Amino acid sequence: EAREYYDESLRVKRKALGNSSTSVAQTLHNIGNVLAGQGSNEAALKHYEEALSMRRMALGNDHLEVAYSLHCIAKINRKQHNMDRARENFSSSLRIKRLKLGRIHPSIAETLEQLGSLYMEIGEEDEAALCLNGALNIYKSKNGEGIKVAEVYEVLGSKFERKGNTSKALIYYNKSLKARIKIFGDEDVSVATMHYKVGKLQRDQGSSHEALASLQAATKIRKKAIGRNDLMIADILCDAGKLQLKLGQAEVADKCFQEALRIRQHILDSRHEKIGECLLLKGDVLRENGDVTGAIEVFRESMDIFIMNGGEQTLLCADACERLGLAYRFMGDYEKAQELYEKCLSTRTKVHGAEHLEVAQVNHQLGSVYFDKEDFVRAEELFRDSVEVMVKILGEDHITVADAVLALGRTCTKLNSPDEATMYFEQARLTKQHHLGNKALEVEEIGLEIGRAHVVKGEYGDALECFNSYLKARRAAVGDDVFVSDILHDIGYAEYKLGIFDASLKSFASALALYRVLLGDENTQVAKTLFSLGLVYGDKSEYKESMKYYKESFRLYRRLSGSDDLEVANCLDKISTLYLKQPNLEKALQSMKEALRIRTHILGKGHLDVAASLFGMGVIFSECNVLDKAMECYSVALKIRSEKLGEASVEVAQTLHNMGTVFGKQQDVESALKHWQRALVAYREAGISDENHLVAVTIGNINMAESYLNEAGAAEDKERKSD
Repeated sequence: EAREYYDESLRVKRKALGNSSTSVAQTLHNIGNVLAGQGSNEAALKHYEEALSMRRMALGNDHLEVAYSLHCIAKINRKQHNMDRARENFSSSLRIKRLKLGRIHPSIAETLEQLGSLYMEIGEEDEAALCLNGALNIYKSKNGEGIKVAEVYEVLGSKFERKGNTSKALIYYNKSLKARIKIFGDEDVSVATMHYKVGKLQRDQGSSHEALASLQAATKIRKKAIGRNDLMIADILCDAGKLQLKLGQAEVADKCFQEALRIRQHILDSRHEKIGECLLLKGDVLRENGDVTGAIEVFRESMDIFIMNGGEQTLLCADACERLGLAYRFMGDYEKAQELYEKCLSTRTKVHGAEHLEVAQVNHQLGSVYFDKEDFVRAEELFRDSVEVMVKILGEDHITVADAVLALGRTCTKLNSPDEATMYFEQARLTKQHHLGNKALEVEEIGLEIGRAHVVKGEYGDALECFNSYLKARRAAVGDDVFVSDILHDIGYAEYKLGIFDASLKSFASALALYRVLLGDENTQVAKTLFSLGLVYGDKSEYKESMKYYKESFRLYRRLSGSDDLEVANCLDKISTLYLKQPNLEKALQSMKEALRIRTHILGKGHLDVAASLFGMGVIFSECNVLDKAMECYSVALKIRSEKLGEASVEVAQTLHNMGTVFGKQQDVESALKHWQRALVAYREAGISDENHLVAVTIGNINMAESYLNEAGAAEDKERKSD
């Protein structure tokens, strides 16, 4: 109806005043406003531009009405994504307004706000901040904490959120929330929107309970104002469900997701991407409840929806790839998990750039896959990249950063860098203590990791103290779970290394019993513990018991993983050693040959475990007096160990020592002496004391060989003189 009156007014004015009147221009401008409000951007732009032309002709280029026309034209340009033109027109409008109105007029603030938002859209963050803060200062000076101030706070918050700076974003969103409550009261829909934005950032910062409170406030306001069937309520329920899932409340989370799915199915098409998002969350619940196969089916269904809506190179497809990667990792299919994580990483890096939180998160997940594959060097690289980006975005004292630092520490432990690992563990512990308190289970768990670093350093007493402390805390918090079994196994190993064999057997037996209750008889944890029991009985010289447990472990690993498995090879290695002690040299050689075959097949010819099997075969051939074969095995083992470890290592020293022994059996005492002397140098350079049993034996052999050669030389001299 307004448009009809404006059109009639324009017709009359044109007839009476002609096309160059400022009054005609004003009516054209008003019609443009009506059309813009209706979303008719092209028609609005046509009217604004005609009004601008008339105003410039009648009033000159630097008149305020020209500035108003430029401002409105720029807004249409921005809606049409003609950003260069929009920036040019906003800037021209701003120049005129400052010229005519000074620097602190509300109209100038409006243009600064629009220009700042435009700069945000095109990624010019510094320019955006300059404009938005300028607008904020003007609004505050004129109206205090009014609605315009609240709006600019929100825009500034979104600026920092897009950059991944959740701390600053949260500050501005909270300011906008408080301003809106002051203006509208605490039941306004715009207040609900700000509660929602605040809640999402609280979630990202690890403040789960505060986030849930914010999300519940947003839901309550919108339900009262709009009703149950509201798409934003569905969005909020999805985020609330994610938090509940993180807090271990899978049943509550599922209810949130089901209600969100109901709302979206009620309003949207069945193939809408929002339906796909709900399916992703449904899959998360299935995976959390142990139905990994069902989760994979649902994730793939959601991916089909995302591909249909936007193709494979979208962020939603990347999210589905991430979920699928995690599911396949749980199933132990690390190659498939790696493939999916790399797809996710490629898309997120392409969209966000390398220094983005979601890119850091998938780097962390990919690092975990490499960790599971025991490629600790690559895992460390990915974890370091992840931590570096997270620290830049979230700061060092963020609980998410602490989790990433923990993963890096675990990798350092595996790479035999226990001091560096302990440094990371202590850093993570301080952060978690700050957020969760000293007695939180997550804080206590870091003591377990520090204990494992002590094991690598050979500090078994300190390790045992850490393990027992965490065992007590975990049992008090959650009772006997699989994690308790793992700790009992760690305790058993520390006791074994301390020579407390009876205590070690008791700890391993407790771990074994608990694994069987919780996981059943047919699993790798049971096989691992059987192997450990064999280890202790072997060191107690109870070889019959040791063989029994090694064979049980061997048979179970072979049933679970097939014949070509590294754990099967490890069992065969130990079984071979026990056969050698009987002595049953034929069975010892047969077992060690099979261990060598498996290790070579899986690891390649140049691996240290292959060298260990070759060394073992050398020992057996030497005992069988097949000395050429023994020397052949030792020589290949020495080459691998020297290349991988350098000359200054215990393994190289032991190989040289045994080669010297073979030469001794062959009556080549000079060659034997040379190898024993090289072995002694290697032991000493590796930091092994002369009091060590291995070194003492080598020194004894050297003395014996030197005495023999000296006596032989003296006898030869005496014989020559007699001749």
